[in-house]
Amino acid sequence: MSDALDVGRGVSALWLRAGIGVAAAGVVADLVLIDAPGPTEWVAAVLGVLCVLLPASPVALLLILLAASAAALGADEPFSAGVLVLIPLIHLLHLASALAAVLPRGLGWTRGRWSGPRAGRSRSKAEWVSL
Repeated sequence: MSDALDVGRGVSALWLRAGIGVAAAGVVADLVLIDAPGPTEWVAAVLGVLCVLLPASPVALLLILLAASAAALGADEPFSAGVLVLIPLIHLLHLASALAAVLPRGLGWTRGRWSGPRAGRSRSKAEWVSL
């Protein structure tokens, strides 16, 4: 008998991209609410879309730098609610981008079937646990 713990099936990298989209949308909404200077909101929106499409690129870093500088210049107080909300959003964006960059895009479960390598052959329970 194996001592492996069956934790069930995992989620695909597409869910991480959805998390990146939610975090990027939150950053853009926060920049709109704190009245960021200039066309910062539009640039942040474009960078947010690029973060979802290209998680392995430095676009997330550019969005983080843009949000931090806009919050520093646009916020009335250093500990205002708009600035404090950016902290968890930026952490979520950074971590989800890093994880989505490591995981292959199509790997995971689709419609109840494994879509990874060797998807056509049947597997034993021990092989499913080791995935």
